Amino acid sequence: MDTASMDTPQVSPESSVEQVSSQPALDQMSERDSLKKLLAEARNTKGVLEDFKAAVSNATYQGHQMMSVAKGMAFLDAIMGQNRQHIDNLQERLK
Repeated sequence: MDTASMDTPQVSPESSVEQVSSQPALDQMSERDSLKKLLAEARNTKGVLEDFKAAVSNATYQGHQMMSVAKGMAFLDAIMGQNRQHIDNLQERLK
């Protein structure tokens, strides 16, 4: 009995070529789908933040509450800036 033939798995050359050539296409589609999902999530987040900011900025507050509101608004502005950059980056990667 030949031990070399037992250790070497038998794979037809055609099947390995098909797997290798189709893998990049699957990876590209998977990455594109992932980017689309991230972009949709980022856009939804943007909408929620904009709606919340509009609701807060159109309300009236007592004087002692204004500092907390101003800090919160500044924080929201920073988050929204990061969100815009995230959306721009994802859109660029999809091109």
